[in-house]
Amino acid sequence: MAPIKEGPKCGLTREILIEQVAKGETLSSIERAWGMKYNTIHNWVRKWGLKGITAEKAQALLDQTKQPAPMEPEPELLREKNTATRPTAEVEMLNKAEREIERLTGEVEKLTTEHDRLLKCQADWNEREEALLQYIDELEAERTDRMAPVTATLEDDSSSTQPVHTIECIEAIEAVTVGLEGAEAYSTGAVIESLWRWKWKNGIEDLKKARWYLDRLIGEREHG
Repeated sequence: MAPIKEGPKCGLTREILIEQVAKGETLSSIERAWGMKYNTIHNWVRKWGLKGITAEKAQALLDQTKQPAPMEPEPELLREKNTATRPTAEVEMLNKAEREIERLTGEVEKLTTEHDRLLKCQADWNEREEALLQYIDELEAERTDRMAPVTATLEDDSSSTQPVHTIECIEAIEAVTVGLEGAEAYSTGAVIESLWRWKWKNGIEDLKKARWYLDRLIGEREHG
């Protein structure tokens, strides 16, 4: 029987396998002797159409061949002890390639984990930025609402009999309330406005108003 060249890289052929099974060798012993990976031989048995082969079936296949037996000595069954201590260069290259694949796979997993972590951080930062911007808008709206009465009062005073003093009052309030926000800015402006105009507008009522806003400002600072 002419040997079929297609086979595992260790050199085992279909003809050799049939001859060795006919001699009483098992598939497992042949697999170990030829240095093949576990259960690899069963794949080749199926490819060679020898599934379920036994010693009797193997002998029958040998008997059916019409070609004369080669004049070469029968191949000696390699034993595991003869192959384990001297791996081929190809096996060494395959082992090296497998180790490199494992290393690169680990690196890819690490990079993927870091990429996912950075994406999560970016999402958190975007969420915080949106929250801060919304908070700033709310503070601006609150400041506008609190300053509206002061602005309206100052605008009303612009038409009074003391326009020069009113302009000076506005400038003074703007200068003093720089850096103040919300209730502090409003109360400070109200105190200055009431003291500024009391002489020619509402008299003692403006003085009481200035004292009320001053007490309010003091209370806010004490409890803030």
